[in-house]
Amino acid sequence: MWKAPAYWLMNDIKHFVENSEILLPNDWSTDWQRHIQTNYLSIELVHESILVENYTQIPAMGS
Repeated sequence: MWKAPAYWLMNDIKHFVENSEILLPNDWSTDWQRHIQTNYLSIELVHESILVENYTQIPAMGS
C-alpha cells in the first residue's frame, strides 16, 4: 500500500535526489534520511496469478 520508502531503498533515493535538479534543504547532508521518510512515497505492486487448474474425471463402472 502507500507508505514511506523501505530502508533498503534509501541510498538509491538519496543518490537520485542528489543527482537531479531537486532543490535540497539546508540540512540535507545531516538529515537526509528524515527528509526522504517524510517527503517520499513508496508504492508496492502485487501481481496476481491467473493460473487456472482444471481437473477432469471420467466416470466409469468397475467390473
